[in-house]
Amino acid sequence: MKTEKMLYLVIVLLAWPSAAYPQDPLSAVLTWHATEVTDLQTNVTKPSVCQFVTKPGKTVEWIQKEGSRTTTFAITGITGSWESVAQFGQVEYALQRNGKSSTMKLERSANGLFVTMDFSQPGQFTSVLRFRIKSIE
Repeated sequence: MKTEKMLYLVIVLLAWPSAAYPQDPLSAVLTWHATEVTDLQTNVTKPSVCQFVTKPGKTVEWIQKEGSRTTTFAITGITGSWESVAQFGQVEYALQRNGKSSTMKLERSANGLFVTMDFSQPGQFTSVLRFRIKSIE
């Protein structure tokens, strides 16, 4: 009986990392925790604590100000594929909110893990913000 319990414990511990760390950003609901943001037009970086909740095929929620401000975008398209957020890769979502389009690129590279929000609109000055991601859950 004791051996069975130990075997069960070993199996659970081996399976734990894959269960606790969702792999596929195209199918798993993930929360991306940001610690800083860089405005890519001015190249100014400052602290920014916020979260992005990606619900593939549905929405992206951008949570700011300790949860008191949430902006929801509809996902209207996906470019690319990325099987595991633990590996290098990227995927881009086409987003829509209040009749305006934007994009969100999720990526892991040798430089780190990032979410880039591009709010560019034809003929308007808009921002492109790159968030450094500390963790994903």
